[in-house]
Amino acid sequence: MWKKVIAVVLMIGIMGGADIKALAFEESSVKELQTNERDSEVSIMTLNTAKQNNKLSISSSHVATIYCYIAGSRDVTKTSITATLQKKVGSSWTNVKTWTAATNTNKTSLKKTKSVVSGCSYRVKATFKAYKGKSCETKITYSTVKKG
Repeated sequence: MWKKVIAVVLMIGIMGGADIKALAFEESSVKELQTNERDSEVSIMTLNTAKQNNKLSISSSHVATIYCYIAGSRDVTKTSITATLQKKVGSSWTNVKTWTAATNTNKTSLKKTKSVVSGCSYRVKATFKAYKGKSCETKITYSTVKKG
């Protein structure tokens, strides 16, 4: 009887140990990804995208400059950016103007300008896409809010 009890306890321990090792590996991978993301100038996306950038600046003459950039891993075959300048109206955001750029390479950039209204708040919503074969990864980011 005791041999059976010990065998069952050992089996549970062995099976539980495998789960603990897998959980520890998964947790360390997440910590590594979080560390890499925090240390990089722009955020880490996923396996196909190395980095992306979404910036908005507004000059003293009330001209907004939108700059977006995506760089995919070496095996990415196409990248694209859709950038939308948004204006805050009340408590919601309204689309002002949308631009797109795409290349059949692993890098794409977009730089556009648009006159804005003084005193209003603006941001850029950017949708980044990285294609590898038929698969596509998408990430949406928002720039910091700037006053016109």
